Amino acid sequence: KALAIIRKLVEHYHVSSAFIAMESPVGLKLRVRYGVSLDTVALTSVARHSVKRELPIIIGDTNMHPDLSEDELVCGPPRLRFFAGAPLMATRQIC
Repeated sequence: KALAIIRKLVEHYHVSSAFIAMESPVGLKLRVRYGVSLDTVALTSVARHSVKRELPIIIGDTNMHPDLSEDELVCGPPRLRFFAGAPLMATRQIC
């Protein structure tokens, strides 16, 4: 069911990749993904920006963002250039 939602997002926004990331001791696990071959990325990844905050985040050009110059999702496949993310909140305080 989650993959169907991800596919609808990809189709609706005309993007080549989308994923849901969950924190783990070894990094961010890309639990549901489309257009991304990696299954784990570093905790410093662009994907974590939305986990560290309650509000959605939009990065218009990831290639120009100084904190993302070595991010594996930006430098390697899928070569993300735009990022929009929001944390999945269990409660107001816990994501």
